[in-house]
Amino acid sequence: MNQLCIFGDSWSYQSMNKLPDWQEVKGNQTFQKMFAEHGIVAHNKSIQGGSNLDTVTCMKDNLQLMIESDSIIVFQTDPMREVIDRKTFRLIKNFNFKKHSNLVDLARQLLIQFYNDLSNLQQTTNRPMLLIGGLSCLDIQNVPKNISTLPQSWTELATTNFVDCFFEWVDFLELVADHLNNQDELFETKKQIQTKNYVWQNSDAFGWCHPSDVGYKLMFDIIFIHLKELHESN
Repeated sequence: MNQLCIFGDSWSYQSMNKLPDWQEVKGNQTFQKMFAEHGIVAHNKSIQGGSNLDTVTCMKDNLQLMIESDSIIVFQTDPMREVIDRKTFRLIKNFNFKKHSNLVDLARQLLIQFYNDLSNLQQTTNRPMLLIGGLSCLDIQNVPKNISTLPQSWTELATTNFVDCFFEWVDFLELVADHLNNQDELFETKKQIQTKNYVWQNSDAFGWCHPSDVGYKLMFDIIFIHLKELHESN
């Protein structure tokens, strides 16, 4: 394996370490640097603050680079980023919430479209593709068979007895839940997010809300083993 492509959001862009007062500082690790130590060129096209839709658009814009690479790595982010403008903190206009009964149903439908897009891109490039739950856990049951996955999300790999969820911010969900009229589900989901935040804040594998140098080393070692097995099987 000589080169690969990486797509995702800020979680796969660069490590971030804790500072006091809930601040983070750029860490010392990137996937480019870590793969380079093994003689592999990593083209990291991750978009800070990006959505899964942004990831797909970026992949389409880098189709030739993907074809020329030996592997493609994709990190999944919170699917709700597709329905909320993170700059204005408002719902994206013209999104039809009436088709969805609850938050999880909405997230799953958004992820199914994301996975279908990834599947089509894998078929177009004919390159092994590894999908990883970064900020958001994967909906494994709906991932097409031509895409390889890690069964645990980044947060699950960094701690024990923790089950991840699709979502990152309570504020995001409150905006969406107002349109779905499902406050009971919102209450339970808030508890999941609060637990996730607690894990980040109390683990050396994370800054306050991004993977740290320690977290990057953990994820890289797992990715490297998985890619090696993936290429050996092909």
